[in-house]
This record gives sequence, structure tokens and C-alpha cells, in this order.
Amino acid sequence: GHMLKRRPALIILLLLCFAAARAQRKLQYGFRIGGGLAIQATNNINLLSSSAIRVFNVNLLIRVPLSRLFMLQSGLGIANKGTTNFEDALTTTNKICYAEIPLNIIHKFNMPTLGELIVGGGGYAASALKGRMEYQTPGSFNTNRIAFGNQNDLKKFDAGLNIMTSLELNNQLTFNLNYDLGLSNIASQVLRDTGTKSVYNRVFNIGLGLFF
Repeated sequence: GHMLKRRPALIILLLLCFAAARAQRKLQYGFRIGGGLAIQATNNINLLSSSAIRVFNVNLLIRVPLSRLFMLQSGLGIANKGTTNFEDALTTTNKICYAEIPLNIIHKFNMPTLGELIVGGGGYAASALKGRMEYQTPGSFNTNRIAFGNQNDLKKFDAGLNIMTSLELNNQLTFNLNYDLGLSNIASQVLRDTGTKSVYNRVFNIGLGLFF
């Protein structure tokens, strides 16, 4: 069971090793920090609406050349996700911190005198490190730590699609846009039994980075 759950991360690491072994030119390393908006698409009959929460993220990145114009970009990041859900007299905010491995194939477009425009897409695999749930009613406010697992609050593992673009200046400074579209239903069996059919992460990030 555990090996199956970790399979996306293992596949990504194997692909990276294979690509690194084949790379004719040198690897590039970089980092990215940024902020953005996270929301969860939640299917629950009692839910009136959801709103996004502000999140912060940081990534260490590696690029492996595949050809003259295409590269494989991966790394390890801290990705914060969550949402605020509104029911009749209850407002619930989830805040979850994940360790995330993205894997994108990127294409570089040369922009004379400015640098390069980079467009990429792929997937990500993530594992929850910690989280908290805030409950607010007209007369009270409570906070609980999120317990992860199929028999607890939310599932620990998340995976989905990743779309990114960045403007890379000649001085290696990058301006980045990034979108995570979660395809893994993180609603635990307990949630599904009590009326929440599905919970999917969505995150839009904007940030700055540097490549060496």
C-alpha cells in the first residue's frame, strides 16, 4: 500500500535520474519564492460558497536539458494550500503545508535583448507535512490540527497537473506564474461518509526566482 502511494514521487525521481544521465550539457539550478491564492473545490450539499486564502511557497529547482529548446524542470518545494468554506452559521478554513515535487517539460522562446520566455506543463506529487482547521461561528472560534489519512480528516497525498510560465531575464532573474490543478480527491473516507464527496486543491502562484 505505501509503495503504491509513493509511486508518483518514485517515477519522478527515476525520470530525473534517467534525464540527468542522458544530459549532454550542464544542469541548471535555481530557486523560486512567491505568494498566491489557494482554494479547494469541495462537493458538499451544505456548502454555500468557498473563497481563496493567501499562501506562500518556496521551491528549489533543477533543470535537465532534453534538446536545444526543451528542458525537464523539477525540484522540491514547500506548497501551502487550503480554502475557506461557508455554511449557514459555520465558516471553516483549511490550511495545509505540503512537500511537493513538480515535474514539467519546459520550452524556451528567445526574446532578443530581454531574455527568454518559458512555457511548461506537467504534473506534481505532494505529501502533507502539517495542517490546521479553523472553525468560526457567530459566537466561537476553534482551531484543530488536521489528522491525515483515509480514516482521519483528509488524505495525506495529493497529485495533479501543473502549468507554468516565466520570463527569464538575461541576468537570470525570473518572474513566474504557476498553477496547480489537483486531480486527487483528498477527502477521507470519514468525510465521504458524512456528506463531503470530494475535495480538490487549486493553487495559483506568482513569484520571483533566480537560476544559476
